[in-house]
Amino acid sequence: MSGAPDFPLVRHLSAASDPYRDPVARIRWEALSLEDYWLPREALSLFGLAQFDALDEATQRRLSHYEFLGVIRAGVWFEGLFMARLAQRLRRPLPLTRHLYLLRELREEAGHSLMFLTLMEKSGLVLPDRQRLLPRGAEWLGRWLPVDGPLFWLAVLIGEDVPDKLNRYVRQQPEGAVNPAIRDICLMHIIDEARHVAFARRTIEAGISDMRPASRRLVAPILSRLLRIMAEAVFFPRAELYELAGLRPGRRWQAAARLNPRRREFVQRLLGPTVRLLQGYGFNVRLGLGGTAAASASRQA
Repeated sequence: MSGAPDFPLVRHLSAASDPYRDPVARIRWEALSLEDYWLPREALSLFGLAQFDALDEATQRRLSHYEFLGVIRAGVWFEGLFMARLAQRLRRPLPLTRHLYLLRELREEAGHSLMFLTLMEKSGLVLPDRQRLLPRGAEWLGRWLPVDGPLFWLAVLIGEDVPDKLNRYVRQQPEGAVNPAIRDICLMHIIDEARHVAFARRTIEAGISDMRPASRRLVAPILSRLLRIMAEAVFFPRAELYELAGLRPGRRWQAAARLNPRRREFVQRLLGPTVRLLQGYGFNVRLGLGGTAAASASRQA
């Protein structure tokens, strides 16, 4: 595996993942309730708009339920694709230490998806369609980028880091701001993703050490596009989710969210560290949520 992290780091990350913590068994499912917010009001896509303030609190809470379901739907999509690629890689020879670590990471990603799907099942809500979540270009890149190459792990870093920033924001809120079971889900995801991000970062750093400036300039637009796709999947719900929350027509609410300056500022603030991390690797990455996100609203609805 070219550009692989050092064995001491891999052994350390493997040791930190044992004993395995089954996330489904560690969630306070009995506390799950539709009477609580699942995301803080400030983390909702319509927060800051007069139309949002005019909604009754029950509708605002229901929107928080569906926006969180939208986040975990993106997680199920990303982790399913990532697990498929890891499983393919494990069919070919690997040093034993790395083989063991990647199996542990595969186990943890499977646990996350099981946790997310269990939440969907226990929610009692009408569920959104989980198919065709992201543009086909992102799906194609995820399926065909070489797993041993740095670009694949840059994509993994983006896929892990974007929802992690929202999870950490939720965990920073005071007790009672969101439902306890949702707080547990965010915490379990954070714990494992810290190791996954560390592995991805070290793999990237080893793989790009000899990358020429011209190659970095060519890669930067791809990374910007992937970052924007993941940010939109996590932070800008599709029209379907607004309609399930009782806000119709969904396209109108979707467009309002994409043009909401408070939302764009919130996303830019949360993902600023991600952008700076990628720029620190020498890639001129830009998030660019403004006009691009708004212009694509009708196409994605």
